[in-house]
Amino acid sequence: MKLITTVLLVIIASIGHTLGQNPFSIKEYIPEKDIDTLTYEPPSYFIATVENGDVTLNWLPPGDGLGEWWSYSDSTLFSFIGLSAGGEWKASARWESDQLEGYNGEYITKVGFVPGSEVCDYTIVIYSGENAANILYSQPVNNFEINVWNDIILDQAVLIDATQELWVGISVDNVAAEFPMGVDIGPAVNWYGDLVSFSEGEWMTAYDYGLDYNWLIRTYITNTNKTSSSVISTLDNKTSQKQFQNDPTGYNLYRDDVILTSSPITGLEYIETGIPTGIYNYKLTAVYDTIESDPAELDVQVGGPILEINPEEITEVILTGETTNSQISLKNNGDSELLWTLEEDVEWLSFSSIEGQIASGDSIILEVYIDATNISAGNYSEETKFTINNLTNTNYYLTVNLTVGGYPVIEMELDSLNFGDISVGTTSTRQFTISNTGSEILYVSDVVSSDST
Repeated sequence: MKLITTVLLVIIASIGHTLGQNPFSIKEYIPEKDIDTLTYEPPSYFIATVENGDVTLNWLPPGDGLGEWWSYSDSTLFSFIGLSAGGEWKASARWESDQLEGYNGEYITKVGFVPGSEVCDYTIVIYSGENAANILYSQPVNNFEINVWNDIILDQAVLIDATQELWVGISVDNVAAEFPMGVDIGPAVNWYGDLVSFSEGEWMTAYDYGLDYNWLIRTYITNTNKTSSSVISTLDNKTSQKQFQNDPTGYNLYRDDVILTSSPITGLEYIETGIPTGIYNYKLTAVYDTIESDPAELDVQVGGPILEINPEEITEVILTGETTNSQISLKNNGDSELLWTLEEDVEWLSFSSIEGQIASGDSIILEVYIDATNISAGNYSEETKFTINNLTNTNYYLTVNLTVGGYPVIEMELDSLNFGDISVGTTSTRQFTISNTGSEILYVSDVVSSDST
């Protein structure tokens, strides 16, 4: 993210428990580095369509297009608040049921906040009902970065019941003399953006302690039926800003790191015509006044090689122990050199080469070898993948079908049997082994002696 450097002076206050007293200690806090707590997201759904050397690029505004961020804060870090003596407490934002109209049955999937201490423990807690009567969900925050927004994906989405109030907060195990929770510059949206609790079921506001700020807490509501990413819901004098960043003023588009326009693009489409064959890297940033977001990025293939395999399917029938071979042609129907490789995955199928190159318009012959020496009778099929140097059409396939026929093979342990001299009226017995070394069942239907006497 490109950011113009600013100097930020943050005032930190610590809150006490007893109203009517002055529980605050205030000190200056100068960060080691400049802080920008707004989230400057890149454009979403950045795609390209290529036709005859023309590249059409389309995108959507920042965000995933599925939901909205809700917050009472202006998203800019002003100061941090904590208990000077330490202890457990909660900071929360609250929405009444009237504000949830139209969002019944949707889900909370992320919660964001700005932590100010590396040694305090944080837990996301979501409530419903008046005075946060029901705990819907809680999730410890195990990994976070101080002084910036941390948007935590919930392990389980939380269903919104629009007939009940919604409270989204952070429970803090506050180490003494630490200042764990970030706030904006205010003014507070009292009883909505500045709620605080030191015990279950008892809530007051930071404003009650003279702190005219809103917690830097935001919640992400999945929203597949609405397209606006900056809806403002107003109820009397209470305003919940359902966005966490300024809308971008435009977009900067780069090809191979060279900007394509002299001023930001205000639409959601850009067309380049007559682009030569090649692979190009496009980057698209959202512009927020003097700040650019990180880029959305994609590689685009213009023209390029196209592989034709002929035939695309081979069928062979052989007997166990036999081998055969066939041929296929590989042709480059594209407008640039084709580089190809293939994968040999089975022992009975191989090729005269597993890689090569083909000039535009040329073709080659590839030998296909089939070996049934070490496989049993049966039906086999293999799909061989050819990979080429084309980003859009990378993989092509050759299907080889093989039927292996089998037959029995009789083998005798002995070529002859010698019974020696046998007296008339007596019998003699000899044993020998008959084996089937073939691939089909051997049936013995009769045994005949060559000397019937």
